[in-house]
Amino acid sequence: MIERLLPVMEIDFLKENVRFMNRAENETEVTLRINNLDKKVNSKEIISQISENFNKGKIDYRKDGDISQMFWIPLSQKNRVINNPLYQKGFLIFQDKASATVIKTLSPRKDDIICDMCAAPGIKTSLIAQCMNNKGHILAGDFLLDRIKMMRILLTQLNVLNVHLINTDSIIFPIRSQNYFDKVLLDAPCTGSGNLLSSPELKWRQNEKFLRQNTILQRKLIKSALNLLKTNGIFVYSTCSLYPEEGEYQILNFIECLEPLDLPKWIAPSYRINNNTIGKFKKR
Repeated sequence: MIERLLPVMEIDFLKENVRFMNRAENETEVTLRINNLDKKVNSKEIISQISENFNKGKIDYRKDGDISQMFWIPLSQKNRVINNPLYQKGFLIFQDKASATVIKTLSPRKDDIICDMCAAPGIKTSLIAQCMNNKGHILAGDFLLDRIKMMRILLTQLNVLNVHLINTDSIIFPIRSQNYFDKVLLDAPCTGSGNLLSSPELKWRQNEKFLRQNTILQRKLIKSALNLLKTNGIFVYSTCSLYPEEGEYQILNFIECLEPLDLPKWIAPSYRINNNTIGKFKKR
């Protein structure tokens, strides 16, 4: 892992990342967001109830400075939130900030037709639907049928109404028309090298073979995504990896047909490759 990251990451920043992913439980915070797709209760009412319920349940929380309707709580108090009526009724859902940022970058609109290529377990999909106010259409696919079944249950609980689920291999996405979607999200399978805090067992899978398997799969999925996307459509590619092979280098393979777009200000820039940074893209 160190060998892969030293060419693109300063040693002090690499050490900082390693320390972050090895934090003890009592030093860790998690994020959750409001789900306001149930129109019987508006966002202001939910926020007011959160404040009241959390204070009553002695749950420490703070609002995120970049994403509205997102909160931080200590990991040690997660079970208190799970037992909270607002969570059990589907008004709150755990989602990390990086995951939510991916959807903010996608910028879903009410009249969009969006493809979510590797969608399960559906947390990102539900936020896309929320940004679209349950309007437009989302076609969400995943390779494993069991994950699709779990996703259906989650989306029903969250009152998501504009998602069409499909059990498919997204490398060969079963749609008749190419260049059909306004926006495509590819949250691709990866080594998880940036997610060792929540999945520490992945440390022992970091090797050349595992990396190569994922990069081959990612390249095929990106090619499929670009075939699905309209000209001038927005393509967002994301992974939970720190390796440039699964990020910047993958995008550079297709840079001739992509035009970089600005990212939200709170996102750190990409690694500098050939003295340039890259971001989200629209299709030329």
